[in-house]
Amino acid sequence: MAQTPQDLKIAILGAGMGGLTCALALAKEGFKHIDVYENAHDLGFVGAGIQLAPNMARVLDRLGVWKPIEAEAVNITSTSVRVGASDSELAHVPLEYIHDTYGYPHMVGHRSSLAGHLYQGCLQHPDQIHFHFATTASDTTFGPKSSFTATPRDAPEKAYRVEADVLLACDGIKSQARVAMLDLLNIKASVKDTHQAAYRIMIHKDQIKDDPELLELMNGNRVTRWIGEKRHIIAYPVSNNTIYNLSTTQPDTHFAAATNATYTTRGDKSVMLGVFGDFCPMVQRMLNYVPEGEVCEWKLRVHEPLPTWVHETVALVGDACHPTLPHLAQGAAQAIEDGGVIGAVLSKLPDTTPASIHKALKVYEKVRKDRAYAIVELAAASGRALHLGEGAAKEERDRQFAALRQGKGPVPDKWADADVQKELYGVDATKIALEQFDELFASVASDDLSPSQPTLDSAPSDNRNNLKIAIPRLAPPAVKANQQRTPRACVACRARKTKCDDRKPVCRQCHRLDLVCNYAGSKRERQQLELESVRKKVVAYESLLSDIITDTQQTGASSIGDILNRHFEASPDVFAALLAARSISDPQLSPRPKPGISLNRMHITLATKPNSTLHPLTETPLVQVSNIQSWTDLVDNTTASHLLSLFFAWENPTWRLVDQEMFLRDLESGSKRFCSSLLVHTLLFFGCSSSYHLGRITDRREEKALGKKLYSALQHLWQSEKDDAGLPTAQSSIMIGLLCCTFGIDRLGTRYIMHGAQLSRQLGLHHESAPYFATDVEAEVDSLSRCHKFVACGVFDVQALAAQVYRKTPVWDHPPAASFSQEEAALLDEGEEWRPYPFQTPAFRPFHHTALCFRNKLVAIVNETARFALKFPDVKLTQDDWIYGRQTYQRLQEWRASLPFAILPDVNPAPNILTLHMYYQATVVALCQIFSLNADPTNSQPLDPKFDPELIKLQSLDTLGSLVLRFQASHGLKSVPIVMLHYFLVGGLHAISQLRPMDFKWSFVLEACVVGLWHLSLGWGRMCTAFLRTIELVLQATKPDPTLVPPKVTAVLRLLKSNLWTATDVTSLSADYVVHHVPAAAAGQSGPQFRAEGLEQLIRSMDNFAIS
Repeated sequence: MAQTPQDLKIAILGAGMGGLTCALALAKEGFKHIDVYENAHDLGFVGAGIQLAPNMARVLDRLGVWKPIEAEAVNITSTSVRVGASDSELAHVPLEYIHDTYGYPHMVGHRSSLAGHLYQGCLQHPDQIHFHFATTASDTTFGPKSSFTATPRDAPEKAYRVEADVLLACDGIKSQARVAMLDLLNIKASVKDTHQAAYRIMIHKDQIKDDPELLELMNGNRVTRWIGEKRHIIAYPVSNNTIYNLSTTQPDTHFAAATNATYTTRGDKSVMLGVFGDFCPMVQRMLNYVPEGEVCEWKLRVHEPLPTWVHETVALVGDACHPTLPHLAQGAAQAIEDGGVIGAVLSKLPDTTPASIHKALKVYEKVRKDRAYAIVELAAASGRALHLGEGAAKEERDRQFAALRQGKGPVPDKWADADVQKELYGVDATKIALEQFDELFASVASDDLSPSQPTLDSAPSDNRNNLKIAIPRLAPPAVKANQQRTPRACVACRARKTKCDDRKPVCRQCHRLDLVCNYAGSKRERQQLELESVRKKVVAYESLLSDIITDTQQTGASSIGDILNRHFEASPDVFAALLAARSISDPQLSPRPKPGISLNRMHITLATKPNSTLHPLTETPLVQVSNIQSWTDLVDNTTASHLLSLFFAWENPTWRLVDQEMFLRDLESGSKRFCSSLLVHTLLFFGCSSSYHLGRITDRREEKALGKKLYSALQHLWQSEKDDAGLPTAQSSIMIGLLCCTFGIDRLGTRYIMHGAQLSRQLGLHHESAPYFATDVEAEVDSLSRCHKFVACGVFDVQALAAQVYRKTPVWDHPPAASFSQEEAALLDEGEEWRPYPFQTPAFRPFHHTALCFRNKLVAIVNETARFALKFPDVKLTQDDWIYGRQTYQRLQEWRASLPFAILPDVNPAPNILTLHMYYQATVVALCQIFSLNADPTNSQPLDPKFDPELIKLQSLDTLGSLVLRFQASHGLKSVPIVMLHYFLVGGLHAISQLRPMDFKWSFVLEACVVGLWHLSLGWGRMCTAFLRTIELVLQATKPDPTLVPPKVTAVLRLLKSNLWTATDVTSLSADYVVHHVPAAAAGQSGPQFRAEGLEQLIRSMDNFAIS
């Protein structure tokens, strides 16, 4: 084993940008044994122009090679986007500010200059870096010492095996190492065809010496992009303005029948001219300068995102793991960022064990993966926007270009947009890796996890090779010491947390976005003014008291009342504040209510609003704990009581997954039978997500700060407690699964849910009696029996809902044998009351036990139909299936008819009652959707006349909309259980299809659903904003009468577009959630008017303008 990290043997496959950067970065860190294996004979003058972005330059400068590259490059000071056919300008964007903002200019150069100077940098370390050209690498194996076969192509020696402590696969999109890794891990991911190709063209200055128009372009410092339908050309001068580089993108016509290994083909000049035949004469002249026989066409391919870049001591780098379309000019920059981070993380190795090497490579993945895939998707989206043909989307894009010319709005060409440039150029990945290495290294879980032991980094799975690493968000780059801070941001920029240039009277951001711009004093200045005001009052009061004392001494103490009255009549305003104040000895002021997340904070806030119309707050929390310090040091008993009260008031009644009595008993006693640190932190996180500031609903700063700490603790606690075969572990797994679903990663979340359901089965919860709930203490028998029934029904419920909504196989085949009888439930419900904590009123009779008794019968049908739905669309509907559908619908109707009067929604609007009925209506919709989606599109009549899915579905959706309005009228939308996320989307999408003049119900339903989702998005995860984005996209697709869309809906969606939804959110979605009632892509197509689609695919396709 190597004595120090610098003694490790490192093999690099590929001498492209990523491979050369890795080699040079490692040599700079003192690594002594670096071997680079390259298939090509040498690194000659190959390739074409390449953009040298500031984030690339920053890495190259650290490696000491930027200066010679900069000397041969061209500094770009502006960009022009033009119409290909007419050469008219759509947008002109100055770029001089880039150097001042990011420390480096945006330059362009020749690929050979970049590769050549990186190579020359490597040659400065001949004792450390050794190149093996004309050598192919194959048969990669993975282990503590990974290896491959090296085959020299021209040399007389035979193939030989190479072993290395670290193997870096920088071998491009055709990476053989990646193929071997994915095969070993049984990961299905492949190269994706973009249906696009590119010509790379270089025109030398002497070719155009007699063409003044082209010479002007050659001698300038501008990037020009000509765009047309499905095509564009981007051009700029390189090599000190001696070569004009053109890069095109157009539909692929020559690679359709080629193998995946084919990436280039000899092009036909006449075909190339025909592709751009409708472009302006100047473009035609440029293309004509290409000599016959030198037209080469490149296939543009990308790769499906990979769940991991690292296995054992092998890491994928650059295009091997994140090939990127050229529309953001970031492909090489991202590979170079990879290399810089590789050098950083390996230099920080604490030892040379394979386990530490693997963890260090995982840190590289954590730092780079999320960012790289966000850029991959953003590049693809930018290309789609540029290639639009005629239609509404193109009109919207051109409207943005027009607004840009007036100084308002973003740049549709994302490469030139300042906000996008901030995300691209403002991140220093190497610095992040160095600063966060210790924390990330410690957080990396070992890979030797059994299939039944999921972690927050690896979901429960039957295949240990499908481990998925959860990537933390990267910290923002630190401000440079010499970077001058803006003295004060305007109110609008401060609210949006964007950079403000402090320009008066209107800053650049507000001018661009057409916002009202005004400036307010800083918080410190306001505090100084308030302090000065208090000081002046103190002086006035001291003067007054001095006068009173003087008068008292002159007239005697007996006339003090007359003196006070005389002074009060003279200046009553001065006394007003004194008379309103209470004595410091007042018992109500001691002790002072503690600030922070608590019921006390809400009381303090409400006291400042004497005319508030809010219901009165309860005096004490619903749950009061005194032993929270035994389970966590993140909150005190006051905060814990408040957060647990929110959970047990709003979340737990839906499923009763946690028995409040037994949980609190063990929390106070320290017993771990029904309580654990993991479960405590999970419930606190749920409560934290439901908490809000009474004064300002959007102020969640304290909640978010605490939530981050709780989530971090959850990750560590799962690692330490996942092997505990107790009920709290099963409950925590299910609730973490629900949490992941709100994050938009339900593929991970559903595995946690099903894992928790499986653990519950192992504990025997599905049986009538389970040893886990056995006791010799007679006084505990009833409590433990009730706990068993509550939790068993809750587990069965959640896994059935997950199976229905996400199309998964249920873990429980049948409902639990332990459940409440109607008679038992009625007795237990006597005297029970529910109040909307933290408010005292209104009070409801929840009938928890009775509702649970009937809910369990409904869940049995849900569980059964979820399993039935899984066989479609692989098989066709048969007559037996239609009979099953009719019989299941009859069972649902019979269930609804059997409900007692006390739990009907018109009688009892308690939250658990309303969500029960929403669950019923959503189940009917899900059943009907199976038949709507899989029926023969040529036959509009159902096979069973007694079962008309379309009619039944519309009736249920209408009722669901009414239930949403009933919930809003009874409880408002600030506090809602997380299950409402599902019902808000279903109801909102149906409401869009029902918007009609004079039928205002559906406008109200749409408003309630959108506002409800917005409130949820303030405390919960990405799924809330994903659902809002879905509603926005469907509104864009259906184009309803704008007067029917409520103003609040428009305001929320505008807010969503401005700062709630980003390209990172799109790329981070991993959601199988099925969205029903999506408008069909084209009018008049066969099949039902509405269809179903996975949420992730829906948002991606609609973001891609697949629905116009």
